[in-house]
Amino acid sequence: MCESVMNNTGSLLRRLKTEPEYRLRFLTFLCLVWSFFILGWILGQFGPSIFDLQYITNTDLEGASFYYMSHNVGYLIGSLISGVLIGRCDCNFLLFVTMCIYGISVFAIPWCFLSSIMLVAQAIRGLSGGLLDTVANSELLSLFGNQVSPYMQAMHFAFAGGGIASPLATAPFLTEQYDNGVNVSMINQSSLIMHTGNVHRDNISFHMNNITTVNRSTTFHTEKNSLIYIPYTISGVLAMSSSVSFLLAYIKSRRLAKRHTDEVNVDRNKRRLSFPVKLVILTIMSIIFLLYTAMEDTIGAYVATFCVEQMNMTKEEGSYVTAVFWTFFAFGRLSGIPISNIVKSIPLVGIYSFILMISFLLLSFSPMINSSITVWISNAVSGFAMSILFPTLFTWAEEDFLLVTGKIASLFIMTSTLGSIASPAALGYLIEEVSPMWYSYILLGESVGVIIFFVIAILLKKKLPQLIGNTDRSNTEIKIDADSSPERSVLMQNVPENKVS
Repeated sequence: MCESVMNNTGSLLRRLKTEPEYRLRFLTFLCLVWSFFILGWILGQFGPSIFDLQYITNTDLEGASFYYMSHNVGYLIGSLISGVLIGRCDCNFLLFVTMCIYGISVFAIPWCFLSSIMLVAQAIRGLSGGLLDTVANSELLSLFGNQVSPYMQAMHFAFAGGGIASPLATAPFLTEQYDNGVNVSMINQSSLIMHTGNVHRDNISFHMNNITTVNRSTTFHTEKNSLIYIPYTISGVLAMSSSVSFLLAYIKSRRLAKRHTDEVNVDRNKRRLSFPVKLVILTIMSIIFLLYTAMEDTIGAYVATFCVEQMNMTKEEGSYVTAVFWTFFAFGRLSGIPISNIVKSIPLVGIYSFILMISFLLLSFSPMINSSITVWISNAVSGFAMSILFPTLFTWAEEDFLLVTGKIASLFIMTSTLGSIASPAALGYLIEEVSPMWYSYILLGESVGVIIFFVIAILLKKKLPQLIGNTDRSNTEIKIDADSSPERSVLMQNVPENKVS
């Protein structure tokens, strides 16, 4: 393993020295990593700052929850729009504009004193995030072909890192609030939320039921004006820095394109799938994406609630259990960078999905044996097991089924967003009206669902040669998937071919 990593590092350095086109692709990759760190940073900032946003808009906590809903709707729309824009304009330029809008919306949020304006700002923030999420995943697949796995893992690890670092940077600026003359630290009240912010693919899940320390109807008062504009200004500056990086990459690609007057084509495997076969593949993969994000957001929203209401743990312990989940989640994504470079996507998805199911099975037995230790173990294992699934699913779809174009990436992100909305909402009703045990039941059922559709996908993969015919398994020379602009053509030179099933 170490020898393989050293060889890959040496090959990378050699190509960076000798190949201008590869340097440009690697520069774009670094820009994508930085943008995903900022995406995680901005999404992770919402949970800890919700009380300040509630205060500056003079609304109650239930009203402030609509800000999250507005963001999710914007995220869904952004994913849809990106499917239309990818292929019609240069991706570096598109991301430059996207990050500009992202930065402006974040700058504006602390100054939106009216709830209606805050809803619009949150929707624009979500729209920009959805655009970035979809375009970045699609672009990375285009840049590195069948060698994308470690790059994809690195980009999503940056997302997790941003989601973890952001609440820590935001906490010092949170306003201290007073309720009936009792000093209640904003930082202490939001500590539970800081740890339950969901570091996802693709978004951050926040559910108001987690705020067990605050009454929904409570009106807070402060001694001083909110300082939340400071961390949001920092976030806006970070987004603008990413925008500048994409602008530089765009300018560099245009300059490099002037040296190449001939049209450049890219060799990729283009399977001639019939519409029914393609529809089945997209349906299966979309369901897996939906189930994955449903699990991730369910944990982010309700793990602390389960610990407190079902396992009789303290609120502080519930917060720490959630922190353990995200710590192992981030560690798993970091370790996934070298692992994905050695192990193929299919065994990765299969092994990690099976481990995930075992962890949720252990969680379901925890109340029966009245063991809080198994809850800690289950959350640590599930965090590690879930860590690399989302980026690996993108890689797997590209390697073994079909080219993940902008429209297909948009479909995957959209279904992921639907999963992050639907599952926590349904579970909230079940926990309140039936039993907190539904938290473990839902997670176990969703993990079993992932394995079932994984097996179906494997069986379909084995049938593909019969479905598409031997003639369709040959490499077909096709033009680049974005536009045929010369700068895009230069960027796509020497992209490795995708694997043939």
